[in-house]
Amino acid sequence: MPTSEVTYIGELRVKSVHVFSGNEIITDAPLDNQGKASLSPHRPFSNITTNCMLTIMGIAARTHQFSIDGTRAEVTKTML
Repeated sequence: MPTSEVTYIGELRVKSVHVFSGNEIITDAPLDNQGKASLSPHRPFSNITTNCMLTIMGIAARTHQFSIDGTRAEVTKTML
């Protein structure tokens, strides 16, 4: 079974559905690349990478019996 089902729905828009939870993300091309930019694909990538890092830190903290509750990160995406 796939983790996600991803569909190009037209007009530079893509829908991703997480199979297990049913959670859905819709992305558009950025404004500077012919899109509507409601949520361009590179923005969630930056956030998801940060979420992954904090989750790994949480697993390590749990393993070593300490808390990182309240740990924060700020994400700034820059296109070069």
